[in-house]
Amino acid sequence: MDDYRQAVCKNSRGKFLFLDFATAKNQRDWLETAQMYGGVYLVGNRWVLSSSPRKNMEEFREKFGGTIEEGTSYGGASRTPR
Repeated sequence: MDDYRQAVCKNSRGKFLFLDFATAKNQRDWLETAQMYGGVYLVGNRWVLSSSPRKNMEEFREKFGGTIEEGTSYGGASRTPR
């Protein structure tokens, strides 16, 4: 079984990356690596959505729940819970 499945789409609102993870550990491992490169992530139960600008993540959080996490190029992350 794969660790995760990934889908990418692009429209007039931006580019979106959606990942669905086999386990919570796979999800956390992926996030820890991805956040070293920066970005904004909407994190749910074994899924992650990433897009730019941050406004996209705030709108999706209203619909789907989850927590917004932001990575930094220095390896840290900040969280905005709902």
